[in-house]
Amino acid sequence: SELQSPCNLVCRLLLEKKQTNQYYCILIFSIYIFFNDTATTEIYTLSLHDALPIWDAKNGDVLIQMGAARGIPISIIAGEKEARLSFDGAVSNLKNPRGQKILVVDVGGGSTELIFSDRGKPLKATSFDVGCVRLTEMFLKRDPVDEVEINKLNQYITKAMRPYGNVEPDVIIAVAGTPTTAACIDQKIDFDESKVEGFRLTRQKIVELSRFLGA
Repeated sequence: SELQSPCNLVCRLLLEKKQTNQYYCILIFSIYIFFNDTATTEIYTLSLHDALPIWDAKNGDVLIQMGAARGIPISIIAGEKEARLSFDGAVSNLKNPRGQKILVVDVGGGSTELIFSDRGKPLKATSFDVGCVRLTEMFLKRDPVDEVEINKLNQYITKAMRPYGNVEPDVIIAVAGTPTTAACIDQKIDFDESKVEGFRLTRQKIVELSRFLGA
């Protein structure tokens, strides 16, 4: 959570797919690490999917080289490993996760991952190009948001995610900045990990928040 702000800025810069922006991103992390005194203890990992701009640009090796030149070890992990890490972290506080059907929804800036486990069976994990930053820049051009834009965005999401098929989870866990923000808005608070972790949003509340933010 401490890296949330610089990560958001980095994501926006990388979306433009410019090598100069990659340089600025490394500088951002360098400054952040310097002021937080973590240069020798933290390892920053960028997944191929959640760091979608690197995935899109297919030049992640350039970013790795830039990081190495400044003493920042960066590794790019494959989607399968990302899914396992996301899932394991999301269910870490659950009792007997292997005895439940669990769907983890990882909403990122450029992509969203659906990770489903049926009582400990192999994960059904897929990444979709429906991240909040990506879709905002693709569809939402007006403020307040136009209903036509919302409809087009919803149609895009439905089409993109339809191949995943149907699952019937006992538990749905949402992770990353979008659900965190939704939890804060619903509680009318600034970010507070103790109040966000484990907070429950009903389907009805999610629909209400969507309408409120789109007004």
